[in-house]
Amino acid sequence: MSGMPMARPAVLALIIAAVVAIVFTLNKVDVELPWTPDPYVVEVQFDDAAGLDGADHPLATVAGTKQGRVVAVHVEGDKAVATLELEPSVKGKVFKNASAVLRPIGAVPVLSVNVDPGDPSQGEMPSGGTIKAESSTTYVAPDKVLSVLDADTRAYLQVLLGESDVALKGRGGDLEDAVRQSAPMMASIRRVTEAVADRRRLVTQLVGDLNEISTVLARRRDELASVIDNGSRVLDVTAARSPELEQTMRELPATLESAQVTLRHIKALAGPLTEAMDGTLPALEALPDGLRTARQLTPAAKQLISDAEALEKTGKTQLPAIREFTSRLGSAAAEGRPSVEAAARTVDTLADYSKGVAQLGDLVSGAVSTSNVNGVMGRAIFSSIEPVNPANFGFDTSTSGSSTRSAKRSATASAADRQAVEEGVAKLLEEKCATDKMACILRALTPGLPGNDPVTKGSGG
Repeated sequence: MSGMPMARPAVLALIIAAVVAIVFTLNKVDVELPWTPDPYVVEVQFDDAAGLDGADHPLATVAGTKQGRVVAVHVEGDKAVATLELEPSVKGKVFKNASAVLRPIGAVPVLSVNVDPGDPSQGEMPSGGTIKAESSTTYVAPDKVLSVLDADTRAYLQVLLGESDVALKGRGGDLEDAVRQSAPMMASIRRVTEAVADRRRLVTQLVGDLNEISTVLARRRDELASVIDNGSRVLDVTAARSPELEQTMRELPATLESAQVTLRHIKALAGPLTEAMDGTLPALEALPDGLRTARQLTPAAKQLISDAEALEKTGKTQLPAIREFTSRLGSAAAEGRPSVEAAARTVDTLADYSKGVAQLGDLVSGAVSTSNVNGVMGRAIFSSIEPVNPANFGFDTSTSGSSTRSAKRSATASAADRQAVEEGVAKLLEEKCATDKMACILRALTPGLPGNDPVTKGSGG
């Protein structure tokens, strides 16, 4: 029983050692423990990933340092996709333009995937991001290179390698220096090889195009012969017209010079023409509104045209009658001219005595009255008396017109004629006054007659 206290620490130490060993072993085989953080996952596409098997958990490195394992490889379309689980600390250190290389490790080629982090300015690649096949490089195993060689070439290569082993024995450093110095030459050779390959492609394409052209020419042999014949005739005509061509060529410089002058004039005209075009812009801008207005007037214009057509049809039916009327109008006008002239004289007379006519119109209603039981009783009312007019007694008072007013006639009559007429009228009224009292009134009230002294002596007035 005294040994039991020492046994318990020993058992505890064994248990701790066992746990440490188990954890270390699980960590070596990349088994994720429950308390470890999630790994940083990156997928890489390869054109060819032969020899890379996720079951072997190949090594995954970042910038040449071990950071995880390849946990799976699968195919998507024509690409192989490798899934890399890296340490969580790598997150934030791999960027979107990262690249990957599939390369062997050790003398016995064991493939691994190395990731180049890329440029930080491109941004961080999130967990689960993919490096495209354009940014990855595939390892080509030597056996694949040798498999494309035939048996003789492989034998020659075997002899070359055997002899090179003898020649290069102890000179590995020299060979390394030679390979290193030949790197620029190999780059130039690569460019030359690419140019030759491109030239080969172009030559192949040229041969194909020439073959197609030859086939078409063979099918169009008759047309080609006709074209050649026509070309020969054109050349013959051109040779026969060589003097005219020479003359044309001699005149060509002058023509070109005239063309240059014309172009300069056109260029000088460009400024005013541009201003004129700018001046037409307001009219062009108003043109749509004018067209819309014209479109609105179209129905009314159509109706007007329709009415004009109807009027034309009606006019055609009435035209004979109009012609007959106009043919008779001349003779009727000649026959009616005397009547028109007589009516004109009557109108002139009425115009000369317009005051009397107006007075008659005003007083005619009171000139006749039937209020007296003895019958009709006539009454005369004098509102005014016109002055004596010499023209009424036969004196010529006309000037140049055929009809004048009485005032004009009085103004143009001679003073002697007027005086004679006035004295004659006064004398007649004084003589009549002896038997007719109305003559006495007229003598006293008529304007223009001599004064209150009688013209005749011994009259009864």
